[in-house]
Amino acid sequence: MIRAIFKRELVRQWRSRTLRILLPLSLVLVAAVAGVHWHQQKAFFATQSHWQGVNDELWRTQPDRHPHRVTHYGSLAFRFNSPLSFLDAGVNPYVGNVLFLESHRQNSSGLRQFTVSARELGLGYLSVATLVLVLWPLVLIALAHGSVSDERGNGNFNLLLSLGVKPVQFLVGQGLVFLFLSAIYLAFLAMMAGAFVLASPAAADTDVWLRLALSLLAYLGYWLVWIAAILLVSYHCRSSSRSLLFALGLWLLWVVVIPRALTTVTEAVYPAPSRAVFDIQVENAIARIGDSHDPNDPYFNDFRESVLARYGVERVEDLPVNWRGVVMQEGERIGTVVFDEHYRRLTGIYRRQDRLYDWLSVTSPYALMARLSFTITGNDAESYYDFERQAEAYRFDLITRLNDLQTRKLDYETDGQTRLSSSHWEAFAPFEHRRQTLSVPPQRLALLAVAVLLWTVVAVVGFRRRAS
Repeated sequence: MIRAIFKRELVRQWRSRTLRILLPLSLVLVAAVAGVHWHQQKAFFATQSHWQGVNDELWRTQPDRHPHRVTHYGSLAFRFNSPLSFLDAGVNPYVGNVLFLESHRQNSSGLRQFTVSARELGLGYLSVATLVLVLWPLVLIALAHGSVSDERGNGNFNLLLSLGVKPVQFLVGQGLVFLFLSAIYLAFLAMMAGAFVLASPAAADTDVWLRLALSLLAYLGYWLVWIAAILLVSYHCRSSSRSLLFALGLWLLWVVVIPRALTTVTEAVYPAPSRAVFDIQVENAIARIGDSHDPNDPYFNDFRESVLARYGVERVEDLPVNWRGVVMQEGERIGTVVFDEHYRRLTGIYRRQDRLYDWLSVTSPYALMARLSFTITGNDAESYYDFERQAEAYRFDLITRLNDLQTRKLDYETDGQTRLSSSHWEAFAPFEHRRQTLSVPPQRLALLAVAVLLWTVVAVVGFRRRAS
C-alpha cells in the first residue's frame, strides 16, 4: 500500500508546475554557488600562497641584525581553509586567516565577531549550507504543504481510509516521495561537492572525504525532520492555505526567531568581554607583574638578584650570559603566561556559551544542524582556536630561540652595537598550519540523540492527537 501511495504522489508531484520550476531552479542555484565559491577559493589560495611565499622570502633574506630587532620584525602565520568551505564556510567569513607573530604580544583575530555573526548572519552569506539548511526546507514546504490537506479537501483521504489504508501508511508513502526528491537534490550536490574537492588546491585526504560523506548524510537527516514536520502540519490542517501558513510560520520560528533568541540568551547568561576590554585586561595584568623595559621595575630588580645569586656574581656585567637577553625572555614568559590565562578564560566563556546554545538548540533543527555542519566540515570555532594555539606555540618558540641567541651570542657591554649573521634565522622553519582531523565531541553526539528522541516523541504525540 505504501508503494502505491508513493507512486501516486510521485506522479502527482512530477506533473505539478511547482516541482518543475523549483527543482531545476534549486539545482541551478547550487551550480551557481559552486561556481562563485570555486572562483573565490581559487583566488584565495593563490593570494595566500603568494603572500606566504613573500613572507618566507622576506624572513630568509633579512640582513645581519640584532636578534631582538628580528623579534619585532616578526613573521606571519597563515591558516588554510578546509576544502569543504564550499559546503559550509562556518566561521571563516568572520575570522581572519593571518596572524602577525611578534615579541611581547599575542595578536588574535576577532573571535567575538564570530560568536555574534556566524549564528545570526548565516542567512546573509550564500553558501551551499544556506541552500541546504534554509532554502531547501522552503522548497519542501512549497511541494508538501498540501499533501494531506488537499487530499482531505477533495475527499480522497477519507476514501483511502475507508479502503483500509492507515493514516501512518499514507504519511509514510507521501514522505518517501519528498525524501526521494531530496535525494535527487542531494545526489547533484554530492556530485558538485566531489568535483569541487577533487579540483581544490587544498589536499583532499581520507578525512576530507569522510567529512563530506557525513555532511551529506546529516543534511538528508535534517530534511527528513522537515518532511515529517510539514506532513504533520498538513495532516492537522483542513485546508492547504492554512497548512502553508503554519508551515511557513514554523520555518520562520526554527530558522530565524529561535537562533536569534538563543544567541541573546547565551550572551546574557555568560557575558564575555569585548576585544578591546580583553586587550586592556591583559596589558593591565602584565603591567601589575612587571615591565621588562623599565630598569627600576621592582619585579625585575628581584629577578636580577635571583639571577646574580644563581650564577654567584654581584653585577650583571659579570654574568656569563647577556643580562638583556635574560630579561627579554623573562618578559616574554610573563606576557605569554598572562595572555594564556586570560585567553583560556575568554575561550572558556565562549565554550560555555556554545554548550548552552547547543542544548537549547534542540528546539530548532536548523540551529542544531547549522552547528553540526560547522563541526563536520571543519570550519567551526574549535578549528580556529586550534590554529591560534598552533600559531602561539610557534611564536613563543621563535621568540625564545631569538632571545636565546641574544643571551648566548651577544655580550652585555656591546649588546647595542652587535649584529648577528642572518644565517641564524635563515635556518628557522616557517609556520605550517596542520588541520584537525574529524572529531565530533561526545556531548554533541549525545545532544543529537536527545534531539532525535525528542522530535520523534513530539511527532508521535502530534500524529496520535489528530488520529484520535
